Amino acid sequence: MNQYRLKYKELANYSREVGTILASGLSLIRTFSIMVRREDNKKIYENIYVKL
Repeated sequence: MNQYRLKYKELANYSREVGTILASGLSLIRTFSIMVRREDNKKIYENIYVKL
């Protein structure tokens, strides 16, 4: 399996976006399902979602 490491800036942006969505009241699973649909770094988000 190909491993891709997030850069610190990508991780910071991802964390910020997840926090914003969670703060709006959505569940963690719903939040990640939204993030998976994004085009940038889609494979990374899919891997995170699958591991949940």
